[in-house]
Amino acid sequence: MLQIKNLSKCFEDLEVLKDVNLSVAKGEVVVIIGPSGSGKSTLLRCVNLLETPTGGEILYQGEDITHLGRKVTDYRKQVGMVFQRFNLFPLKNALENVMYAPVKLNKIPVKEAKEQAMDLLKKVGLENRAHAYPSALSGGQQQRVAIARALAMKPEILLFDEPTSALDPELVWGMYWRL
Repeated sequence: MLQIKNLSKCFEDLEVLKDVNLSVAKGEVVVIIGPSGSGKSTLLRCVNLLETPTGGEILYQGEDITHLGRKVTDYRKQVGMVFQRFNLFPLKNALENVMYAPVKLNKIPVKEAKEQAMDLLKKVGLENRAHAYPSALSGGQQQRVAIARALAMKPEILLFDEPTSALDPELVWGMYWRL
């Protein structure tokens, strides 16, 4: 489903990624572990085309996605991402954050998107906080909203950049069992 070949990424003179190779099959879960500053986030940002690789290829279903041009939005509908810093819309409540992309990008009717968003918020244990704004949520709650938001697009691939860093260990296991 996803293949990375000889991927490199440099920021001026700093080589962050050098000849990274990775294959991920459908249904497979891959975890990348390494010290802070080792390029894990940069790798994920390259896979989601938030960073442009310096070299190499990223193949999604056999197509090199580094040359998509205007089709990037269509690709990102299939490859979701949960960011380290959550990136929730501060002027939208939790429910609106989860509904936004399905309504805007996938043209799902608002009523249907609202039902799906409430179901996802329930799965991450936040149905009672649906109308709370990010500033009124704890870090762990914001992170769970971000996870629900990514799942709302029903992506084929979901990238997590430290998805449980703000969650209590008990919450992590309970949440994964519900999903």
